[in-house]
Amino acid sequence: MMPLLFSILHDMEWVVPLRHEALTLVFKAFTALGYTEFFLAALPLLYWCWNRDSANRVAILTLLAGMLTLFLKDWFQDPRPPAELAVAGTRPDSYGLPSGHTMMAIVFWGSLALEVGKRWFSIGASIMILGIISSRLYLAVHDIEDVLIGAVIGIGLLGLLIMKRRNWFRRIKGLHEWWWLLVVPFGLMLFFPDEG
Repeated sequence: MMPLLFSILHDMEWVVPLRHEALTLVFKAFTALGYTEFFLAALPLLYWCWNRDSANRVAILTLLAGMLTLFLKDWFQDPRPPAELAVAGTRPDSYGLPSGHTMMAIVFWGSLALEVGKRWFSIGASIMILGIISSRLYLAVHDIEDVLIGAVIGIGLLGLLIMKRRNWFRRIKGLHEWWWLLVVPFGLMLFFPDEG
């Protein structure tokens, strides 16, 4: 049973026969929306051109997801699928677990959907999330385990925004609602894996 589960979570050879030139272009476009450069452009635009309070909440959660991604990749040091399976020019040099694209897509697009609060936007955000997650598998730069764990963490971070919106943090006397902005980065530095 364990070898079968390991194979399902890590073997990405199934994706190669599914590839088509047009699909590859679509999934490369989706994956571009999960890179740091996209967020560095999108977050200031949201702040300047939209609701500043909402943009701040989206930015804080997105930055937290980015920090957690860097920490967890170095913590787990889990390799990506074999380079020969990846679409040329798409495989990063970093570790695979968790999928940062998955975490960031869920956190960024999910928090935007919560802040906008419109059904049409939520549908669009869901398409973006599924497209970005699928692109990482299609391009074979992540395996299923990387994506699943990235999704669980991303959904957990999105839960923080939901708790904030429901004033859950205010129910705990003396706890500032964004306390984890200080606690998490310093906590990560304490436990950051040694390079040596």
